[in-house]
Amino acid sequence: MKRTYIRILTMMLVLTMLLTGIVPAAIATTAGSCVTHVRIKRVTKEPTCTEPGSYIGECAVCGVPLDNGGVIDPLGHDWQEKTTRQPTCTEQGWAISTCTRCGANKDNGHPINALGHNYQRSVAQEATCTKDGMAVYTCSRCGDSYREPIPATGHKWGEWIDGDPATCVQYGNRYHQCSRCGQKEWERNYAGGLGDHDWGEWVTVKEPTATEDGLRERVCKIEASHKEQEVIPATGEPAPEEPKASLKQEILSITPVKDVYDPEDKVTVSFRVTNTGDVPLSVQRHQTDSLGYGWISIANSLAPGASREYSYDFGELIAKDLVDPGTETEDLLGIGHAEFWHLGVTSENYGGEMI
Repeated sequence: MKRTYIRILTMMLVLTMLLTGIVPAAIATTAGSCVTHVRIKRVTKEPTCTEPGSYIGECAVCGVPLDNGGVIDPLGHDWQEKTTRQPTCTEQGWAISTCTRCGANKDNGHPINALGHNYQRSVAQEATCTKDGMAVYTCSRCGDSYREPIPATGHKWGEWIDGDPATCVQYGNRYHQCSRCGQKEWERNYAGGLGDHDWGEWVTVKEPTATEDGLRERVCKIEASHKEQEVIPATGEPAPEEPKASLKQEILSITPVKDVYDPEDKVTVSFRVTNTGDVPLSVQRHQTDSLGYGWISIANSLAPGASREYSYDFGELIAKDLVDPGTETEDLLGIGHAEFWHLGVTSENYGGEMI
């Protein structure tokens, strides 16, 4: 029974050493308490950072030394840097390396570089086209700050746009506009001089004749003092004749027809008056009796080439001077005291205003 227990215990120890990496150096049967020794390393002196340690081999079951063991290498220092003074933006810090096992210092320490400022930019005043702005830089760690100007952006001009056109009295202009601030910049006389006149229609000042030049003129609509004149060449042809006034009278009939008329006889005369001239005529007839009493006034208008027929009664003194029917005459006095004349036009044919 005792042997069975020892055997079970030995198997458990072997399994544990296999799982933990401890390999038995020998398995032997002794006369002692262990049937089979299980070799393990037992540290007899712990190594330090600078000093080696030692171990021996012995049975894990009964503790019997199995060999003289060996040396365990020194562990060496486990240095860890520790900051004794934190660095700032402008001043160095200090750090020292200390062993985590023995507490020894590696040296007297060493400086940690200053961090330097961590400036963050913000705009205090925006720059415009013509004025500088202002930027502020502030350290996120220590709050130190400084200012720096932002240069003016300058205008951002668009395309040129025509303004007032050039005329005969003023120069033209154009402008372009800044897309940032809206300011306009004008350029005067960009076309390089005054513009053209805006002329009105030609007006004849003097008509040309066959031998003399004429003259025409036009006036600028912009400035009335600006005028342009141009010669109209002489025509080289005779001047047109002045329009003439002329009348023709035709006796159509005389009723009754007698060889001898009594003083009491009334004679009806029909006749035609034709305007043979070049201008319209106003024709007026005055009629008187044989004693010179009473009269009738009749006015008619005749265009050139137009005719009008009349029929009037005459007394004995007039009738005896009448000419035969069909007679053509321009002397209207040929029908007695029947007088015709035109108004407002002088007829050379009749020597005056009265025809």
